[in-house]
Amino acid sequence: MTNLICKAFEGHNIRIVTDEQGEPWFVAADVASALGYTDTDQAIRRHCKAAKSSPVETTGQVRHLFVIPERDIYRLIIRSKLESAELFEEWVVSDVLPSIRKNGGYIAGQEQDTAELIIAKALMVAQSVIDRKTMELQRAQEQIAIQAPKADFADRVAGADKGVLLGNFAKTVGIGPKKIFAMLRELRILMTGGNRHNLPFQQYLDLGYFEVIEKPYEINGETRLAFSPTITGKGQQWLTQKLLAAGYLQAHAA
Repeated sequence: MTNLICKAFEGHNIRIVTDEQGEPWFVAADVASALGYTDTDQAIRRHCKAAKSSPVETTGQVRHLFVIPERDIYRLIIRSKLESAELFEEWVVSDVLPSIRKNGGYIAGQEQDTAELIIAKALMVAQSVIDRKTMELQRAQEQIAIQAPKADFADRVAGADKGVLLGNFAKTVGIGPKKIFAMLRELRILMTGGNRHNLPFQQYLDLGYFEVIEKPYEINGETRLAFSPTITGKGQQWLTQKLLAAGYLQAHAA
């Protein structure tokens, strides 16, 4: 690699070297950092398919750094969460690369593109933006797909008159029956300790989300009462949405 070029993009120094054929290679860590990746090594491993180690002279010393070609820059741009990623892409496509290929180095403002080249670069930028937006849409659709079955369940039980045991509700939304009680105690929906352990706080009973069923039983000839909480149709809809919002359904799925 020869002809080290160093230019700044919004406060980030981007080092570029060229190979024997004059093709530019960008220092991968510089690009990843400029695009907002906090773990640049991980970003390079995941997204850069053509990264390779190359000697790069910097601050008077030669160091072996990972460099990437143009196509890997687009992979990093597409997956970047920064709004300035598109500006970085435009800078690379419209400014840096044409100058390097025309002059053998980056000389800002010296490139004079033909109409055909301008159109070609515009198409490259447009396609990259389309790819990025498509990926964002796919991510949103995947999240909706995860949540849809549980949200649909909540809609179906909204008008139900008869409540169900909490353990049965837990199975329906994909949570282990034992986990539901711990989760609701953590959310301060069920009480902890004493003879009211695992029973709803009064405010949730008053709202009509839960009911408590009393069942008599005998022990040593003495009749006692067991209390079992059930969740109403209204409560199932409310609790499903609350658990979704809090991330419990994904984190604690059985």
